[in-house]
Amino acid sequence: MSTEQRTEAVPDTASPQAALDVVALHLAQAFIHSGSKEVHAWARGLAHALQMEGVDLHSNVGAHMQSLALGPNDVPF
Repeated sequence: MSTEQRTEAVPDTASPQAALDVVALHLAQAFIHSGSKEVHAWARGLAHALQMEGVDLHSNVGAHMQSLALGPNDVPF
């Protein structure tokens, strides 16, 4: 089937926001699941380097950490 004949919507899975969300999730996993100081330092360094380039993942990483620690639907209060 040629591209012109496609009528269904194709999600933009290669969007920059999708990529940043994947990076934020992996950083959160590194902070939550690794007891290694080296891994924590690597994750902090990557987050800091991205922030220096204008990409602040702080809230996204925090949201993923909360979801990983509590579960997606668990509210702590």
